[in-house]
Formats: sequence, C-alpha cells, structure tokens
Amino acid sequence: MNESAVREKLLPLVDELIRLEELLIRCLEAEKDALLLADLTLIQDASASKQQLIESLAQLEARRVRLVGSATMREIVLDPSGELLPPTRAELESRWENLRQLVSIAVDKNRSNQQLLSSSMKHIENMKRNILGESVPKSGTYSAQGSKVAGSNQQGARKIIKEV
Repeated sequence: MNESAVREKLLPLVDELIRLEELLIRCLEAEKDALLLADLTLIQDASASKQQLIESLAQLEARRVRLVGSATMREIVLDPSGELLPPTRAELESRWENLRQLVSIAVDKNRSNQQLLSSSMKHIENMKRNILGESVPKSGTYSAQGSKVAGSNQQGARKIIKEV
C-alpha cells in the first residue's frame, strides 16, 4: 500500500482515537466526582466505563500500528526529501498533535484520581485503626476509650503565668 493510501486510512483511525480519548477524559472526570462523593455505585460504573474505553483504545492503537508498521508519524507525513506531503499531511499532523495532547490530559487526570483514591484509602485505614483501637495514642493524656490515663499530669493544673 502506498504512503498516500496509508495516510488516507490513518485519518479516520486517528479521528476515532481522538473521540475515544475525549470520552476517556469525561469518564475520568466522572470518576473523580464519584470518588469525591464516595459513591460506590458511581465509582464502579466509572471504573467499568474507563476499562471499556481503555480496551477500545488499545484495539485501535494496535490497528494503527499494523497500518503504519514501524514508521514514525514524521515519516508518514514527509516525503523522502523532507517535503510535506499534501493534502492529508497537514490534517494528519494536526490531528495527531491533538491526540497527543488529549492523551497527556487523560494521563494527568488518571494520576490525579489515583492520588485522590490513595489519600482516601489512607484516611479510611486510619479511621479503621481508631475504631478498632489499633491506633497509637498521640498523647499520654487520654486512653482510646476517652478516659484520663493514670500518671498523666497527676499534680493537677499547673501555673502558666508567674505572679510578680
């Protein structure tokens, strides 16, 4: 297949990759909202949608790789002399750059969601330890049951201000 035919087949494929990346970004935003609401059903729905989109993206990427082989995008849009190839070249280059930006946004949003989930899990783990009495008291004044610990400040209240 000649390079022009490859470029023409590549355009709709890149368009579909862009569409799916945009859906993934919206899905990641919904996932963040679900995490903030701590709504298990919404989290599961967003997670399932995200998984489907990722699988679809992987399939399209595999098709793209089969279509272009080991050629880089630069090789696809330039002729051997380094001149830009018309007319799909500019379209393809523009769409490819758009796709790269969308992928970057999706990666950042996913990383942010992972950090949010991680901090939520730490908070839940700390609450669990407190409820189960596994936490280490931060001061020696009160026990886990809320009663005053023996030996803590037994002399009573102490003066803070010295009279002159």
